[in-house]
Amino acid sequence: MKNMCRVIKNTVTDTDVEPENPTGLEAISGGRHQVLSVDTVNDAPQSFADIEASPNKQAWLDATHEEYDALVNNGTWVLTELPAGRKALACKWLWRNKFDAVGHFTKYEVRLVIKGFMQRYGLDYVEIFAPVLRYNTLRLVLLLVASNGWIIRQMDVKTAFLNG
Repeated sequence: MKNMCRVIKNTVTDTDVEPENPTGLEAISGGRHQVLSVDTVNDAPQSFADIEASPNKQAWLDATHEEYDALVNNGTWVLTELPAGRKALACKWLWRNKFDAVGHFTKYEVRLVIKGFMQRYGLDYVEIFAPVLRYNTLRLVLLLVASNGWIIRQMDVKTAFLNG
């Protein structure tokens, strides 16, 4: 698959009059500015109908099945009868193309998400908790890495949120 990012504008302009008190970009660049705008082409489907019409239909279906199988294998939900007068929360499939730092396509990414905005406090949930890294903790970890000469590695864990 070709590079999915394309540059749509790259211009250099000179200002005729220098500002009296240059600040920010003018102070650094001496009035010379370069503007770069990147338009990302996204041909990811928005629905199953889009997948059916896609030239990458099988790849999108494989990625969708992989996501669904991971959710089932991790025991993400338990099928049960709804209490009288209650509605199940709806869910939505999200498809997107993943790109590396250079802008080259790397994989088809699929997620099944619940429409949490439909939840009502006290009825659908009573507590919300999402672990977030504190800035001081990050600074401490980076300090330990630098002072001990450790190597930092980045990794991606499939369904990490479900396994957390």
